[in-house]
Amino acid sequence: MDKPMLQFVIDRLQAAKGHWPDVAEGAGISLRTLQKIARREVLDPRIGSVQTLYDYFRKAAKRAA
Repeated sequence: MDKPMLQFVIDRLQAAKGHWPDVAEGAGISLRTLQKIARREVLDPRIGSVQTLYDYFRKAAKRAA
């Protein structure tokens, strides 16, 4: 992986802005947690939350390919 996991997730969240409720539901994470990560309100988010979003975006990329 070229980017750190957190940066990958933040980049994907910015690209998915406007669809965050769908991402939160699909990833099984609360919308508020997703928003805090995307807006960098939490500088050191829980690895479990980041991992969950990372896995979600990786699976979504595979489905799109």
